[in-house]
Amino acid sequence: MFQVYEVTDLDMATYRVTSAAGTAYFLDLTPPSRTLTRLPFEHDQHPAFDLDPAKALRRDGEPLRLVFLDTLRVGESARFWLDVREDGILTWRETTPITSITELKNGS
Repeated sequence: MFQVYEVTDLDMATYRVTSAAGTAYFLDLTPPSRTLTRLPFEHDQHPAFDLDPAKALRRDGEPLRLVFLDTLRVGESARFWLDVREDGILTWRETTPITSITELKNGS
């Protein structure tokens, strides 16, 4: 496992991502998976995000098909296009600023 600063839609690895709101994400960009799993309340949140309205989102904890990774960089909000509804109508999700990105080895 090692820390990275940025991940693009062309990368093919698995990552654990944390945000300022205390949310963790498991991002699997290995073909054919390409999924994102949101795990709220995994870490202590930054005090500025104590009243974050999006504490619980539909299908938290489930791997969702990632259609496109728009932005994922430490210090910035991440942006994803997901197939949350599984009907081809895409959902745009944006995070609070990313505090860390860890590339995982062997699915750990």
